[in-house]
Order: sequence, then C-alpha cells, then structure tokens
Amino acid sequence: MSISAETPPLCPVTGEPAVRLVQWVTTRLLADLWRITFGVDARRSFAGTDLFGLWESPTGLYFFDPLREGDHKF
Repeated sequence: MSISAETPPLCPVTGEPAVRLVQWVTTRLLADLWRITFGVDARRSFAGTDLFGLWESPTGLYFFDPLREGDHKF
C-alpha cells in the first residue's frame, strides 16, 4: 500500500500513476458501507488491511489502493 502521496499507485486501468490522493478511508468504514448498502459482510476481503487510499487516475477514475479481490459474497 502506498502510504504517502509522494509515491502514488498505478491506475489499475491505464497503468499510469495516480494524479492525487483524495483521502484515506478506514477498512471499518468501507466494510460498514458494504454492509449497509448491499447487506454483505466484506470484512474477510479486507483482512490484513486497516487503511485504503482513495486515488484519482489521470482519466478521472477513482480507485482504492491497495487493490483487493473480494470473495464470492463481496
């Protein structure tokens, strides 16, 4: 995970470095939002990660870093 705006992650679509860090988001907040919005417990998919960076790519796409693949429920 990139923990500094000085080292932006690569966009998962274009492979270009992100242009800016929008904000840091806790795993707890993301898991709560998935539970409230979709009725899904996503905590297992976030195991080992406490904080995600929300980044903007050069194309305007927003993405989270680190990238995580969800389980079948997520």
